[in-house]
Amino acid sequence: MLQTTDNKTTDDLQRRKTQMKQILLRSLIAGLFIFSAAVPLHAQITLDGTVGTAGKMTLPGPDYDIRADYGQQAGANLFHSFQQFNIGTNESATFNGPASVQNIISRVTGGDVSRIDGLLRSAIDGADMYLLNHAGVMFGPNATLDVSGSFHVSTADYLRLGENERFYTEPLTGELLSSAAPAAFGFLDGEAAPISFEGHEELSTDIWDEDYGTWWNWLDYNKYDYAGLEVPEGETISIASGKIDMTGTYFRDKEGVIKTVGSNLRAPIGEISLTAISSQGEVGIAAQDPASGIPEPALCKGDITLSHGAVLNVEKSFGSSGSVFVHGGRFIVDTNSEILSETAIFSQGASEVDGVISVRADEVFVGNGSRISGETKGTGKGTDISIIASEEVSIIRGRLTNSSSYHEGPGAGDGGKLSIEARQISISADSWLGGESYGTGRGGDIALDASESVRVSEYALIATSAKQSATGQAGNITINSPALTVETGAVIESRSEGSGKGGNIGMNVRKLEVIDEGKVSTQALSTGHGGNLTISGPDPAKNDDFADSVMLSGLSTGMQAGTSGSGKAGSISIHAKALSVTDHAIIATSASDTGNAGTVMLNVGTLDLASRGSVASASEYPEARVHAIADLSELESLPAPQVGDIVIVRDIGNGESATAILDAANNWIPLTGEVYQAEDMAELDTMIDYEYPADGEGHTVVVRDGGDGKPASFVYNGYLAWVRISNLYTVTDIEQRDAFPVFPGDVARIENMGNPEYVTYTGQEWIPSKAVHSVDSLAEMDSLPIQKGDVAKVADAGNGAAESFIFDGEGWISFYMTGNAGTISINADEAVELADDATLTTSSSGGVRAGEISIDAEHLHIGGSASVSSTSSSIGDAGRIEIRSEKTVTLDGDAGITSATFGQGRAGDIETEASEITLGGASRISSASESPGQGGPAGTVLIQAGGFVRMKEYASVTTSTEGTGKAGDITVAASNLELEGNATVSSESRASENGGDAGTISVSADDSLRLSGKSTLTTQASGAGGGKIFVNAGNRIYLLGTDITSSVKQGEGKGGDVTTNSKFVILNHGNITANAKDGDGGAIFIVTDNYLKSSDSKVTATSRRGNDGTVRIEAPDADVSSDLVILPESLLDASRWMKTPCAARSGENASRFIIKGQDATPTAFDDWQPSPLTWSGRSDSENNLSEQE
Repeated sequence: MLQTTDNKTTDDLQRRKTQMKQILLRSLIAGLFIFSAAVPLHAQITLDGTVGTAGKMTLPGPDYDIRADYGQQAGANLFHSFQQFNIGTNESATFNGPASVQNIISRVTGGDVSRIDGLLRSAIDGADMYLLNHAGVMFGPNATLDVSGSFHVSTADYLRLGENERFYTEPLTGELLSSAAPAAFGFLDGEAAPISFEGHEELSTDIWDEDYGTWWNWLDYNKYDYAGLEVPEGETISIASGKIDMTGTYFRDKEGVIKTVGSNLRAPIGEISLTAISSQGEVGIAAQDPASGIPEPALCKGDITLSHGAVLNVEKSFGSSGSVFVHGGRFIVDTNSEILSETAIFSQGASEVDGVISVRADEVFVGNGSRISGETKGTGKGTDISIIASEEVSIIRGRLTNSSSYHEGPGAGDGGKLSIEARQISISADSWLGGESYGTGRGGDIALDASESVRVSEYALIATSAKQSATGQAGNITINSPALTVETGAVIESRSEGSGKGGNIGMNVRKLEVIDEGKVSTQALSTGHGGNLTISGPDPAKNDDFADSVMLSGLSTGMQAGTSGSGKAGSISIHAKALSVTDHAIIATSASDTGNAGTVMLNVGTLDLASRGSVASASEYPEARVHAIADLSELESLPAPQVGDIVIVRDIGNGESATAILDAANNWIPLTGEVYQAEDMAELDTMIDYEYPADGEGHTVVVRDGGDGKPASFVYNGYLAWVRISNLYTVTDIEQRDAFPVFPGDVARIENMGNPEYVTYTGQEWIPSKAVHSVDSLAEMDSLPIQKGDVAKVADAGNGAAESFIFDGEGWISFYMTGNAGTISINADEAVELADDATLTTSSSGGVRAGEISIDAEHLHIGGSASVSSTSSSIGDAGRIEIRSEKTVTLDGDAGITSATFGQGRAGDIETEASEITLGGASRISSASESPGQGGPAGTVLIQAGGFVRMKEYASVTTSTEGTGKAGDITVAASNLELEGNATVSSESRASENGGDAGTISVSADDSLRLSGKSTLTTQASGAGGGKIFVNAGNRIYLLGTDITSSVKQGEGKGGDVTTNSKFVILNHGNITANAKDGDGGAIFIVTDNYLKSSDSKVTATSRRGNDGTVRIEAPDADVSSDLVILPESLLDASRWMKTPCAARSGENASRFIIKGQDATPTAFDDWQPSPLTWSGRSDSENNLSEQE
């Protein structure tokens, strides 16, 4: 090893390298592109005579024997120096030496690129091999390696041994060889030569014949012929040069899918290190110390390219995996290339060392069918994937996967973490980042950190999932970036498909855009719970850390957290200074099975919902349907069948009928009629024959506990998956539902001219529901007055969850309902704006209740046909709507705050509180029972204002009922209340007979109540009672051309009463009536200090067919209208009393001089006006005004 004490030797070497640059450049240009043809012409190994005693000599081939005495040994190091070092196709070069040798260190000094297309072998057991050629090294498609240690190749200028000693690639006079262990490759400038690895690229399918059958068999027999460079288990391959290029070997299968063959570099459970350096510096030997093998980022600016099926592989067949380290300027993984560090399925022990794929570069590109994989398929932990780039990471049609174990036993491996850090991160064009959990192991997390932006686009997918067989949790997804865009069909998602929990999604951003069919979602598809979705600012550790802006826009664009199983859906939480949801975009949680939907929490500065944007939470019965068709030809014409749909085919072609179910792959699976039993979901998974997966296709298995303590039935699809038979199907005839397994408590929806009927199976028959009762506990059910078909909704069935029961005439049967919809809670420091058909809604079509809606904002404006609503159908209840505003609530432009029930459930209550409340432009606040017959009750409406409530322009506040349910009460309280322009406050029972009562209207104003412009306070019940009206004002009740009316069938004391109380009650062309057509008239009570009524105003309580009601006015003077002077309609002709102006009499020959006092008749309004004199010192008579004409 040469030891230097100054820079002279280094400077000499740099000058010599400069002289050779043009020669090397010409050699590389010629060699890189005609490698395969050139190798046979240049295949030779020549000693340069600078090391050892053999002198210069050319070794005989084609099997080159490189003896120890051709070099020189220093301690455990055996040094060789070659003038040329080439190995041609079908040639070999074998290094021999004593067992004491641990490192074979070779340099090539002649200035020519080394071309290796044959076998490079070491016969020294355990020895590591080092090959240095600063002119470059090229490995051909047939190059192989047979060593028992590690392999290191570089175009460095020297190899540092120990702390200070160097072995230069340019021989120096008097150099000394060191016995220290190799430590680093050294580069004297930034122009290091490249190293390349060439594969066979695309193979023709002609390479296998009929003897091999399929390409799978061919690959099993021939894959070792394409092995590339491989070291034994636990060893290292390291490459250090100015540039690294690698192409691989691949072919296309019968479906056109590209399959790679073999590996360019393979180090099972070991390490592969690639470093492309572009400036002066050193690269540590990774095998000695991986941490020391990482050079300064500023040194690594060379390109590293893997293309055309190139493969780096550190996994062990049936075992653990190793690590891959990449350091360069640009790192490109292109055209179906792969980096593999996967733990095999039969690994029974944890990995001795956790593997990692580590990439450090300026720019990283993974695309065009390429992938980086760190999956685990056994008990070992999956490989971590870490990519750090100073500039951009771009993934285009690429895959980065970190799936967890397929192993279902104890100790299954967890997935590794996938992390990417860069200034910009772009994932596009059907790329996929993420992994899946298949067994008990936890899925790997995904973390993206960008200092500038992250963009996910063009149907790219970032996803984690816990699959159907998994019990481990899916990985979490975290994105930290000032700007994040999810667009053009891209999806960020975490799913639970079995009993394992879904992963959480966290986005810590300043600006988030989800646009053009972009989606962010968490889903629970079976018994496992869904993950949560959280969006906040760049520092989520702070409680008040808000994103600057979050925008969702576009059809089929949104954020969703749903459940279609018994597991609970996750929640959605957004913390942003400004949130906008526009152009059909949606933020939603949902439940379509027994699991409950999650909550939506929006903590914002401002919220803008516009152009049919929506925030929603829904509990909906599944869309499963039974289709009945005549023959198989009609299958193609079925209207959009869903997974789990059933088809009944009357004739499958042989005169026989068949029943089939649709699986997730859109295949119809015939039901064989064979039914088996399983205790739970775990036993169900054991019933698949993985060796013969098609066996058992179409078999039905009844599971006693389907994950929620209730039985469930599944059909095996013959492709390693189960299809669940739904607990509710839509049918046109109930006989269709009896064609396949049914359980007590299953529900059928029978279509009936747009008005579906729900029936429940008792185990003996299908029965419809009748009266619906709500109780808090199971014990309260025993005291209910019941008949067959009655339903009891129990708030807590003993497990903290709600449940519903139907009485079959003998006992209670729990029946199928979906979970509850979630709560929507909005807290806005400034304003909430809804416009242009935007909606904020909760609904329940199959659950016990819809979620509540809570809005707390400084200002709330709802306009442009936008709405806040809660609805229910079947027996579910609608949710409560609660609005709080520090300042104003404004509704206009046909906007609405509404709650309704379309079934036997209860409509939700509505409560609105603000300083000032204005309703205009046909806007409305209403709660309604829309179901005729056995309908549930409407909710109540409460409106409170510290200042005024103003209603105008056909605005309305209403409750109503169409059936037996009661219309809700209305309470309006304010300092001042004004109705004008046909505004209405009303409660109505519309059923002609046996209807529910109309609600009570209570209106109170601290100061005054004014009704004008044909506005009304009214209740009406044509077939019921109720409908009382209470009006109270501290100072004045004033009706100007308006009415307060009550008209109900039941009379005084039972409904229709009107009571007013105020200091002043003024009726100016106004009416207060409590009249009835069929029943008795109501009662009117007016309590006031001052009662004023115009002559055409009316206060009546009459009945056309029944008894008249009562009118009672309590006032000091019951009617002061007789004391009022009625002014005539014709105006006084004032001209008779006006003096003629001087100008009008200018034609008369008359003059006058008048002296009089200041008291006089007024002068004409268009004449000169007199003014008193202002000087003093005169008598009153002297100060009299005078007028001269």
